[in-house]
Amino acid sequence: HLIIGTREGKIQVHSLPSGKLIRSWTAHREPISKLIVSRDGNWIFSSGASKTAVWEVATGREVKSVSQLNPK
Repeated sequence: HLIIGTREGKIQVHSLPSGKLIRSWTAHREPISKLIVSRDGNWIFSSGASKTAVWEVATGREVKSVSQLNPK
């Protein structure tokens, strides 16, 4: 799979051989700044300005999130 984090805050999962979009969901209200995929490919860790979250790849379900503090 090819997994992409977009400026619109979406996570997209594509089939690598065909390029076809398999799944897409809105993960953040802002651009995704970091995206990590677990070694087994089952989990995605994403980070944006307001939160860091863990997602289940098969369903796009948010498993856990932590709000980020923005010091002024």
